[in-house]
Amino acid sequence: MKNLLSRSLAIIFIIGISSCNNKSHVNLEVLENSYSGSITISSALGNLDGDFTGNDDSGTYYFVWCNPSAGAVLNLDVTAGSGSVQFLQKDARGTMVFTETIVAGGGEVFTKITENGKKGKWLVKIIFSNFDGNDDYAPSRPFAPKSAG
Repeated sequence: MKNLLSRSLAIIFIIGISSCNNKSHVNLEVLENSYSGSITISSALGNLDGDFTGNDDSGTYYFVWCNPSAGAVLNLDVTAGSGSVQFLQKDARGTMVFTETIVAGGGEVFTKITENGKKGKWLVKIIFSNFDGNDDYAPSRPFAPKSAG
C-alpha cells in the first residue's frame, strides 16, 4: 500500500554559486535528476513549493535555488510508508546550512530553520532511497537571520 509523505519541507542541499545575478545557473535549474519517481518544484517570490511521489523509487534531485535571504524556514509534515528522503542544503559559498533525513515509520510535523548563510544561489539536493509515498511540501520562506549571540 502506498503511504503518504504529506506536506513536507522545502529546500535542501545547496551548493552555492554566488549571487542571483550570476548567469552561470538560473533559478530552479536542474543539475541532476536520477530520481525514478515523479517530482515538481516551483518558485514564487523566492519561496519554493514542490510535490513528489514514489513507488519504491530511488535517486537524486538536485537544483539551484535563488534564495534572497541568508537562510530559510523549512516546514515539514511527513507521513512515510517505506524508504527515506534526505534533504541537504548549502548556501551560496558552499557551506552546509541544513541536513535532515526522514525515514519511514510514522508521521512527523516540524519547522526547521537553516543555519545562517550567504544569500544568493543555493543548491538543494534531495536524495530518495526506496521511497514509497506522496509528498506535498509547503513553501520555504526567507527569514531574517538570527543575530549572533
